[in-house]
Amino acid sequence: TSATLPWSATEAAHPPPPASLVNPLRLAFGLLTAVPVGRLPGVDRRSAGVAMLLAPLTTVPLLALVAVAHLAVRLGAPPLLAAGLLVTAGALLSRALHLDGLADTVDGLGCYGPPERALAVMRDGGAGPFGVAAVVIVLLALVGTSVSALNTRKAVAAGPVC
Repeated sequence: TSATLPWSATEAAHPPPPASLVNPLRLAFGLLTAVPVGRLPGVDRRSAGVAMLLAPLTTVPLLALVAVAHLAVRLGAPPLLAAGLLVTAGALLSRALHLDGLADTVDGLGCYGPPERALAVMRDGGAGPFGVAAVVIVLLALVGTSVSALNTRKAVAAGPVC
């Protein structure tokens, strides 16, 4: 229904002018990355909706990191070092949002309690042993696959999606 859209169907047929995309783009980068965007003047339903439509653009810095790592390996850098730095930078640049969500989810699934207890564990700010183990395994897998991707001659976008 049109009530769930960030703006009306009429407005969707006429996209906002480029100047009005600046604040939603800043909002998307501010929410999903560690890129400093300064203080936003205000967030309304429309700018939040446009920000989520622009969210895929926040991966551009990560793709640039992949390109730099690939170039560094081609110039002689050790692939394991480049992959480790790539995954670390990706996690830092993305505020480790996905890693945090993974840790919370796995901790909740591993608590062996009723659903209410699992939700309480997921809401807790700390990371338990299940969450830490899951994050370590995923980071090792990301570094391993990044080493493999960086060793290829093809341009591969298999960088850190943390």
